Amino acid sequence: MRDAAAKEWLETSLLRALHRCNAAAYYAGRVGLLVQEREAAALRSAKDRAEDVPPRPGMVATFRLRSTSVDDLLFDVDAFLAAARSCLDFAASVIAPHLGMDRRTSMTTLLKSHMNVTHCSFAVLPRWREWITQLMAYRDTCVDHVTLRAASGHELVYENGTVVCAMMPIGLEKVISKSTRDTRSLRHAVLQEDVSKGLERRESQRSITLPDGPKVTRRKITYAVAPGYVRVERFCEDHHRQLERFLVDLLNEAAQATFKTTS
Repeated sequence: MRDAAAKEWLETSLLRALHRCNAAAYYAGRVGLLVQEREAAALRSAKDRAEDVPPRPGMVATFRLRSTSVDDLLFDVDAFLAAARSCLDFAASVIAPHLGMDRRTSMTTLLKSHMNVTHCSFAVLPRWREWITQLMAYRDTCVDHVTLRAASGHELVYENGTVVCAMMPIGLEKVISKSTRDTRSLRHAVLQEDVSKGLERRESQRSITLPDGPKVTRRKITYAVAPGYVRVERFCEDHHRQLERFLVDLLNEAAQATFKTTS
């Protein structure tokens, strides 16, 4: 570095990047908490519904319920993406001066200007280029081209006095298309179709013998995200973990840099 002021700006950018990383962690935690709250509400609903259904031998009833909106959770995903992108831009202001660029250079400009660079004073850039590009593209698509859309709910099966509750996970596309349409009819379809887009339903049965002798059939129902989708809480957790690892690499390289200060 040229002087003490440049060194202070480097430290400032690192601290700001860490602050944004903490903000991303906050919103990722909120997403996980909201998912847990929805699951707890589904279990309470299962218990209440079981009490409302009179037990009758051989009776089987299925109730499939969906939330009309998960916007509160998706707003936190948007905030997570914004914090993560801001963190990357502050990280770029650490790397840029080592490549002869202005410290206000964004991560997008940095990557475009050094598209073919495989070795530089900060090797963290080529090492993390693929993941950085993927995350920035996701965030920019959500801001400039589409809004996130998802469905939530659960399925209850009442059988001979036993209630089975299966949660429908909230899934996000791993890669969002900029040309995705968004109309009232499409949003309604996501909430009302038998199995929402992005989900897979599995059902199995097994026979067990009760302690008092009768043999009964028990069914198991599970929902999972389809190929090309990821659970919303997993999406935030994984990207935040990658963001932390990226910053650790950046901090290690920054700590090894040679600074030239002036008196």
